[in-house]
Amino acid sequence: MTKRTRTQWQWPFIKVSLLCLAIGMVVGCGQKGPLYLPEPEPETTQIKPADSEQAMHERARLEQSLLNNQQLQLVQEEHAKR
Repeated sequence: MTKRTRTQWQWPFIKVSLLCLAIGMVVGCGQKGPLYLPEPEPETTQIKPADSEQAMHERARLEQSLLNNQQLQLVQEEHAKR
């Protein structure tokens, strides 16, 4: 039985390591799909005519309420000055 040198018993491990590396590189080439992040699609909302009319009336009521509150504050300030 002959004594193997250090490089003789390392050579099979080097071969296996190189083979695994080559296989890993080849397998990585098969990845498919986009290579970029897709831009998000803009959200589209459809407004129903009934909804928009209802929203208009609600906004008008809120504006009138705000106006009434402002007028009430002015009257209260005037009354407080007297």
